[in-house]
Amino acid sequence: MKFIKLNKLLFITLFLLCCKTGYAFASDKVHVVLFWSPTCPHCHDVIENILPPIEEKFKDKLSITYIMLYKESQAAPFYKLASEYGIERNDAGVPFMIIGNKVLIGTDQIEKEMPRLIQDGIKQGGIPFPEKVLHSEFAKYVDIKSTENGSFEGRPYTIFTALFLSIIALYSILSFKFKALIKFITFFETIRNYLIPIFIFIGFLISVYLFHLEITDSSGVCILFSGCNEVQRSSFSHLFGIIPLALLEMLLFVGLFVLWLYSYRFRNTMIFQISSKKILFWINFSAVVVAIYLTILEIFVIKAACVYCLISSIILSLLLILFNPELGSN
Repeated sequence: MKFIKLNKLLFITLFLLCCKTGYAFASDKVHVVLFWSPTCPHCHDVIENILPPIEEKFKDKLSITYIMLYKESQAAPFYKLASEYGIERNDAGVPFMIIGNKVLIGTDQIEKEMPRLIQDGIKQGGIPFPEKVLHSEFAKYVDIKSTENGSFEGRPYTIFTALFLSIIALYSILSFKFKALIKFITFFETIRNYLIPIFIFIGFLISVYLFHLEITDSSGVCILFSGCNEVQRSSFSHLFGIIPLALLEMLLFVGLFVLWLYSYRFRNTMIFQISSKKILFWINFSAVVVAIYLTILEIFVIKAACVYCLISSIILSLLLILFNPELGSN
């Protein structure tokens, strides 16, 4: 009797251990990993034309993780991973899809075989996330919580940020038409020249940190909630798939600082016969619009949140209030 209880206890322990490790991604979903490159037209064909109807058909039974290949340093680990699936170096290329232990390469193979493999996987109760990917160099590109749950911790913060940015942008535009709205932010006027350099400095430091992660291919320290690394390594973190947004953000904050000094501290009011204060405002406004767009992508497309990006976006919106040319004009 004791022997049976001991065996039962051992079985439960082993089962829980397996659930915690090897089957972290096991569920009734079919988990798919797609390696792609922003310079690959076949990859864009798969992502834009082939996958959408398949995702619509299988909906919450399908989870696709996109891993972008855009650095030379990724080539060696990619070929190593391909070899573990029995794919020779000369045959490995993108788009490269992994479903369980099956590899699909190229537009035609993905289009023909992917639906069948998904259907078979659903009948079998799901296909877990590929273990070989989890044990590879590319594991750092995968956020386990967002991949497994289909949601992310920072969602409420991200939604709040998107709404906050939208309200500030709308308010700033309306303030040009309805001058009376300025009275709600007049208390900023006396401390504006102290807040602006502080906000710009914080935003610049954040962008420097994110750019450092980019050029060193490092994983960032996520605070409050996970998802920073997934956002930073998504295809949307680069303009045209080439220029890091963190670098552009660094240049933006430097530009805002220079324009602020020129317009407010040195009191030079015109640039090419255009109000320098309005130029500063509209550059900042454009940056906020882009920030709104990127935040919406985090909510609905990337499905992960980067706290550093959210803080940076909020800083841009606060600067938009401080740079309002109507503030202090009366």
